[in-house]
Amino acid sequence: MLASLMGSSLATRRRALSLLGVLGLAAITTPALARAPSAPLDAASPLTLDVLMTRFRAMPGLLAHFQEVKRITLLAEPLVSEGTVHYAPPSRFARHTRTPSPASVVLDGNTLRFGDATTSQTYDVRTSPVLRSFVDAFLALLAGDRTALEGAFRIDFRATGRGDGWDLTLLPRSSGLAEMLREIRFSGDGLALSQMRIRETSGDEGITTFSDVDTAHTYTPAEALRTFRLPAK
Repeated sequence: MLASLMGSSLATRRRALSLLGVLGLAAITTPALARAPSAPLDAASPLTLDVLMTRFRAMPGLLAHFQEVKRITLLAEPLVSEGTVHYAPPSRFARHTRTPSPASVVLDGNTLRFGDATTSQTYDVRTSPVLRSFVDAFLALLAGDRTALEGAFRIDFRATGRGDGWDLTLLPRSSGLAEMLREIRFSGDGLALSQMRIRETSGDEGITTFSDVDTAHTYTPAEALRTFRLPAK
């Protein structure tokens, strides 16, 4: 999605699209926040988007492992990557890919950084209206601000009817986002994290699964310093 903002090379496109993995994870981990004592899950009450957003505001931090399977129309075989994702409020995110080759995406306030074994790039998200609107929308999600989120996306939240199953889909409103991103879809079962699927207008698709999700992670100053920066080459 972000490739048109940062260049057209395949390597740049892969790094740019990895940001979606960082940003999209927040919505899919929202149900896990219902474990917080201040927001107990009432099994007799329907699970709604407002309930999830309310619980989401209580998250102190996030740490999880991921596996992404990326299907690209120009490639015969999918790309598979694994690593970790991190969030520390109010505006720090990181996705560190370990395999098949090390690479990182770090968002710290208005500064977005990409880095791998050979190159690194830094962007000020304020210089691009499309990128700025995407980051703002994501921060609105983290803050549990449904009004702001709906300013950038049409939201479709549905209970699937299979136990506590649910689906959440974000559809971009702005023409800039809609030219690149078709939808981001999340699915889960009750409080269990399940899957994130990102569909681009190009036909490319990424499916990410998560494990060892810790939605109560608090980063110490030393850990934050190590986590929310590009690794040294």
